[in-house]
Amino acid sequence: MPLGGIGTGSIAIGGDGLLKQWQITNTVKHNAFIPNSFFGVWAKEAGQPNDMSICRALICPKVHEDPDFKPARAVSDHKVGVAAKEMFERLPGVETIQFDGEYPVAFLKFKDPSLPIDISLISYTPFIPLDPKNSGLPIIIFEFHVKNTSNNPREVVLAGSYLNFLGWDGLRVFKGTESILFAGNTNTPKKIGKWQTIRMKSKMLLKTDRRYGDIVFAIDQPDPMIIAQWNNLKDFWVHFSRDGTFPESNSEEMSPVGETWSGSLGSKKVLSPGESMNIRFFFAWNFPNRVVDWVIDKTAIPDDYTEFWIGNHYNEWFRNSSDVIKYVQDNWDYLLSKTESFHDIFFTTTLPPEVITSISATMSTIRTPSCFRTRDGSFHGFEGCHGASTGGRSGGCCPLDCTHVWTYEFSLAHLFPSLERTMRETEFKMQHDSGYLPHRSVIPLYLPQLRKEGKWDMIGPAIDGMFGMILKIYRDFLITGDLDFLKKSWPLINKLINYIFEKPR
Repeated sequence: MPLGGIGTGSIAIGGDGLLKQWQITNTVKHNAFIPNSFFGVWAKEAGQPNDMSICRALICPKVHEDPDFKPARAVSDHKVGVAAKEMFERLPGVETIQFDGEYPVAFLKFKDPSLPIDISLISYTPFIPLDPKNSGLPIIIFEFHVKNTSNNPREVVLAGSYLNFLGWDGLRVFKGTESILFAGNTNTPKKIGKWQTIRMKSKMLLKTDRRYGDIVFAIDQPDPMIIAQWNNLKDFWVHFSRDGTFPESNSEEMSPVGETWSGSLGSKKVLSPGESMNIRFFFAWNFPNRVVDWVIDKTAIPDDYTEFWIGNHYNEWFRNSSDVIKYVQDNWDYLLSKTESFHDIFFTTTLPPEVITSISATMSTIRTPSCFRTRDGSFHGFEGCHGASTGGRSGGCCPLDCTHVWTYEFSLAHLFPSLERTMRETEFKMQHDSGYLPHRSVIPLYLPQLRKEGKWDMIGPAIDGMFGMILKIYRDFLITGDLDFLKKSWPLINKLINYIFEKPR
């Protein structure tokens, strides 16, 4: 299930407990994976020696070992890359994971008979229909629920770790945790209100660099465990699994060329029989320099080497990831209650499960890398993302806003009509004087559209896309009741209708 806001990119959480499909750096790479990013639990009976403890990473390789599993065609989600295999080999996982995907919320139950506790996870990014800002936050929330199911008090430590991947281009495959793209990375502890955070940056990247940005990992506990900088997974796990603590480290230096740091946060509690605890972790990101990285027709553009900067709309709201954490902290009750309300209303209807699954699954596309918002707030979408079905390539497929594809998409208009409206406004700007509407848009919109030397583009218009524009403007009126927008649109609709019926096919 993809987790992330509208126009922020996303990270997926899998039924194996892994975080995968890391696509938050303004890039599209379906099999992108960041190592050393996971959660783990340590538990023992209170008063017993540490060698009586049980320690597990909250991942499960066994879901990939089913001999009867038959993957869907042209899908690679079931494949495990080298870095993920290394994590499975180094970290002892739980026996099974029960995964229930009810978009926008993922429910995971971690089951292992050797653990004297029940542990489950609810993971989501706020999703609030009609509220694109609070549905467009670059953050993922991980809420763990732990209960002592034994008859004796238990010491429990829950911990999370993330790799500082600043400098990564979103495309290259890691060799362990080393990459020539890393240099000068730092992890800095910082308190934001009552929450402890680790802010991860790179001091070697210019603010104009496509890779520039920062990430923040946070926990909502007042007395957390913390190690800001460590770089050896084996040593870290040996220490954590033995004592339920983090290795001691006072490191504050920048990472050398080719290397980076990981950082960890955790919380230790003593639970009485039947007692429960909730611990929330937060992962936020900020990557402001989105550029046009897909193929466009440059025959009418004199400079083949120019990068066209388009930015991200969430940078209108937040300067950095710490601002995101502060905003979520200040608006927590609203974000949680509205997201829970939408989920509960939707998934407690009497609609058949197949219908609910079909509708909720398509809603998720709005917040995948198939879609994005430029700095000015405009919403755009590819036909989809390159992946297994297109030979494993990276990037967005068939740019951009294809009228013959987006005519058949309904979720955005009903859930976030203001964003759907921006797509109409883009179409107005690229419509030709004759009324002709190209089947795709070229952004930034100051670039030549699909018309050159007085001739139409070689592919030609999409007749269903042009009729679709007319119907979508009518749909906008039915949903919003905005008569002024309908009147404003009429001259453009009229020109389009005249073009459709007057031009020979």
